[in-house]
Amino acid sequence: MAPPISTDPSVAVLIWGATHVHTQDHRDAVARHPRARLVAEVFDDGAADPAAQAAGIDWAGVDAVILDGRTEHHAAQLRAVPAGTPVFVEKPLGVDVAAAAEVAALLRGRPHSVGFFQHLLPATRRWAAQVRLAADLTAAAPERITLDFGHDGRVTGMFSGSHAWMVDPARGGSGNFLDLGLHLVHLARRLGLGRLDPVSCTLEPAVDGLSDAGGSAVLSDGRTEVRLSVTANRRREFTARAEWASGAGVPTWEVRGGTLFRDGHHVLTGQGPDAAIATTAFLDAVTGEPSELGTTDAAEALAVQELVAALLELA
Repeated sequence: MAPPISTDPSVAVLIWGATHVHTQDHRDAVARHPRARLVAEVFDDGAADPAAQAAGIDWAGVDAVILDGRTEHHAAQLRAVPAGTPVFVEKPLGVDVAAAAEVAALLRGRPHSVGFFQHLLPATRRWAAQVRLAADLTAAAPERITLDFGHDGRVTGMFSGSHAWMVDPARGGSGNFLDLGLHLVHLARRLGLGRLDPVSCTLEPAVDGLSDAGGSAVLSDGRTEVRLSVTANRRREFTARAEWASGAGVPTWEVRGGTLFRDGHHVLTGQGPDAAIATTAFLDAVTGEPSELGTTDAAEALAVQELVAALLELA
């Protein structure tokens, strides 16, 4: 992220899209931020032409943009946003790896962030730091990393109405394995492991039949096995667990929800899964607000999407 573009205590934010399940999280993050304000929303129903919509936007009154509409419109929208204007892009970057690479190229050189949030939660940040520290101090890689996340949005109507496109590949959406799996693969790649390669992937069907509702997968760097499981068919507490071989002398570190445990003993409890924190991190970077949070750049987001796509090829 580049240096702050403004020292104005009221950075003007435009939401362009407003059809993503996290749109309300974006609104909430802007409303709560001490140095940001929402100046406009432009609704993207999929039928509108991004260039035509852009022509009607008063760009002189916009300091930062949140893109949270149809994934297939990301590239066209980015071409319309004035150079230098910071942009927050919801994940995935594109409808496939090629489209994601195009979006990543358009973001290069522009202040930006992508909508990953699991790694920003207090317990998860501490967990990841402990995993990296233990591996550094003992020179022993974890034997197993287990990451699990789920919600019941596929059966409770979360993906209906203006959000229905998100799980419909015919409208530029995807299955929930991609949507949720991106978060877990992103987190796994930040643990200091070696190059992670896809080993296996099994998808879980959805009641609507449009696309998958999640699934399970395995990655490996040759020393550490990373097990991933996601679902949108039922609520499951976010968990992250790191285990070493019995003789390594390293405790088991685990996150359950927003709580961190060391060998089963409570270490800290913080904020649980909350998508708004990714927007807050972006706004902190744009405004120069002191923050422990960091942003995710498009190059990293593209690498994550490439790895999830490789897993899906095994399903």
